[in-house]
Order: sequence, then structure tokens, then C-alpha cells
Amino acid sequence: MCSSDLIGSSTDAIASAAAVQAGVEALPGSPVVEYREVDGLSHLGLIASASAATLTWPIIDEHLKRFSS
Repeated sequence: MCSSDLIGSSTDAIASAAAVQAGVEALPGSPVVEYREVDGLSHLGLIASASAATLTWPIIDEHLKRFSS
């Protein structure tokens, strides 16, 4: 099963949370599309900041555990 986990932040100045959330409707062929919001992080900060380790990476880890085969 191919799944998509979309993670946005209301403080992302490059890809707004609304734009990322719109991806749920933009990926109709994916059997699972989930949107999660992590506030307080910038675009790069969602992945590369010190806070990402406790805020974003657990979301990604959980998603991969659920949908990896």
C-alpha cells in the first residue's frame, strides 16, 4: 500500500499549512493520505531543527511503522 504523510506548519513561510493540507485532496489515487500539523517550525525546521527530533520525526516514524512492509 502506498501512503502519503503530509506534515505542515502554520509558521512555514514557504509552504503554508493550508497548502500542505490541500495535498489530501490533490492525491486521490493514494489509498492513505494523512495531514498532520506541527506548529512553531519553519519549512526547513520541520525536518532539520533540534525540535524536529521530538515533533516531526516521531510522526514520520509512526507512519513508516504503520505502512512499511
